[in-house]
Amino acid sequence: MDCSELSFTTQSAPVPFISDFENYPSGWFEAVGPYGSPTGTTSNFSQADFGHDTDNVNGKSARINIYGTSTDEYLISPILDLSAGTHYLNFDLALTIYNTTTSTTLGADDYLALLVTQDAGASWQELTRWDANSTIGNTGAPISEIELTGYGTAVQFAFYAFSDTSNVDNDLFIDNFQITASTLAVSSNIIENFSLYPTLVKETISFIAEEEIDTFSVYNLLGQEVFSKKIGLKTAEINLSRLNAGVYIVKVKSGDSIGSYKIIKE
Repeated sequence: MDCSELSFTTQSAPVPFISDFENYPSGWFEAVGPYGSPTGTTSNFSQADFGHDTDNVNGKSARINIYGTSTDEYLISPILDLSAGTHYLNFDLALTIYNTTTSTTLGADDYLALLVTQDAGASWQELTRWDANSTIGNTGAPISEIELTGYGTAVQFAFYAFSDTSNVDNDLFIDNFQITASTLAVSSNIIENFSLYPTLVKETISFIAEEEIDTFSVYNLLGQEVFSKKIGLKTAEINLSRLNAGVYIVKVKSGDSIGSYKIIKE
């Protein structure tokens, strides 16, 4: 591959890194071409309301229409320095039938792959992919967090969308892509018999727990603590009205257990 064709190799961005795609392409770069060989500076990736839902709290997102006999589309990140220890990769995915909010599944030939390069695109490795066997909701959900260890000073990620058969016609959405130095995982870190509500917060949030909650902390998507309070109770109501609108991670500690929960502040 002639890397001189790829203008994105000269760009970089600081870590922690987050893209909410409200100002698409938010520092990302487009390309086309077969698997592992992106070229050019344009593709069929574009901006759209997340899940085609104008009321979705995610707002705008990156979108790719996966359909037809020649979908070979790339959306590629700027260069990121991940040499300083372990980092964590998170983002949200949603899938709908073309130009609707209706749920669907990817076609038998279709997939979205997440690739990574450390040599300016000379070679790419696949981190994970979503295909006809994957469940992707129409309203969106975070992926399972990916831990990044042993990476260097010039790392780039790419979403590669593929279709070679004209069957189902779907739109796939990517939002809140983030590389952080602390974990944002919420799927595996839970406290048994703990309930947090509402997760769409106007001013206050409440919880009920079987055991006393020691501390209640809130982190932004860069992994920075923006609120913390000692609790010592099994139930409480907490005022978060001072937080700016956006997505946050709540971490609660009870004894030796820590639970992580994603919330959205209106």
